[in-house]
Amino acid sequence: MRWLRRCVLIFCLAAGALAMDQKEDWLPITPQDLQVKEVPGNPGASAIQLYYANFINDSTLSEFVYHRIKVLTEKGKSWADVEIPFAKDIYDIKDLKARTIRPDGSIVEFTGKPFEKTIIKGQGIKLLVKAFTLPEVRVGSIIEYKYRTVYDRSLTSDNWIVQHDLFTVRESFTFKPYEGALAGADFEAGSRLAWVALHLSKSNEVKRKGNNAELEMQNVPAFESEGLMPPQNNYKTSVHFFYLAPDISSADKYWESVGKRWNESIEHFIGNHKEARDAAIQVIGDETDPEKKLRKLYARAQQIRNLSYERERSAEELKKEKIKDNEGVAEIFKRGYGDRWDIVRAFVSMARTAGFDASVLVVSTRSQMFFTK
Repeated sequence: MRWLRRCVLIFCLAAGALAMDQKEDWLPITPQDLQVKEVPGNPGASAIQLYYANFINDSTLSEFVYHRIKVLTEKGKSWADVEIPFAKDIYDIKDLKARTIRPDGSIVEFTGKPFEKTIIKGQGIKLLVKAFTLPEVRVGSIIEYKYRTVYDRSLTSDNWIVQHDLFTVRESFTFKPYEGALAGADFEAGSRLAWVALHLSKSNEVKRKGNNAELEMQNVPAFESEGLMPPQNNYKTSVHFFYLAPDISSADKYWESVGKRWNESIEHFIGNHKEARDAAIQVIGDETDPEKKLRKLYARAQQIRNLSYERERSAEELKKEKIKDNEGVAEIFKRGYGDRWDIVRAFVSMARTAGFDASVLVVSTRSQMFFTK
């Protein structure tokens, strides 16, 4: 009987893997795809996305992405130039395949090799893309490409972007959660998958199938950006995933739990260290005005070397330069460096030793997305 159970388990796992592989195959080319001439309600559109898929698998730290786009005008040929973002040492692009489908249905495979290109480079920031151009693209062609994003050290992007720059005829989404213990969380065992959908109508709800979440969409309008608008992520239709402790039943409960965990971590880091007191005393001197005291303390905090504004270093470079993670405020003052979080907590620590009521306030990065409770 034990042998039989093993056989059944192996068969189920193999069947599940086979089903996922089939979902990741090239779609058949249908007469309907070849006959599409324009975007519904927008006959002048340059291109239309016939199909988009995003299958996220947190168990394998990977995502599968599939685009099928049809060129409708000369301007639409620009979609043949593809750029896929990636970040070295964080995530990479694997299993990339691309092809062009001529208007008569014949296929031209992309056999070239993508090249890496840096599109943004600044203080501590480097954004790369894998770039390539699909062959023999003309009006009426269908271009399609698929790839897998593989993450090195963390879980995946944890969200589905449902709305794109092109009108999309059909979309398919799957999220397979990580089912082991979540290291570093305050609920290492028994966590459950939850999600929040932004701008998704009730007729298109995310469905739970077993442990997975799935969504199928049809005829999704293109997202139209505006000049000087707030971050687009606030307005695009999307689904965001979370891992929650079993006892979290509401947003208020979640933030109460997170706030408690963050506070314990911050207070443990700040502590009550002689190094912070000595730095505060040395800077303040005989100053008695409260505002001037704070300004001097702030200026002292700004003297700490800020690693967040330096280029990213490899593990080998960090070891060679003897740069280590600070585990408390005392180490920041001893070593003279830290990231932006370290420096904030060093300032709070000095302010407290000088008699001020100081706390750390966490705010959202509004350049990406507004805070949504």
